Amino acid sequence: MDEGDGYIIVQPNVNCQSKAGRPGLIMMDKSYQKHQFSFVFSQPHFEGSNGIN
Repeated sequence: MDEGDGYIIVQPNVNCQSKAGRPGLIMMDKSYQKHQFSFVFSQPHFEGSNGIN
């Protein structure tokens, strides 16, 4: 994993029972190449953001 600038896309997933599933993550550098960032998501990052708990 590496640090630096880039983009992280969070893809919400909904299962066949219309319940929120585990979100997918797409990480890429500024050249849109696949990249792994060294970070940790925790609950406070998602609280209050568009209903994601």
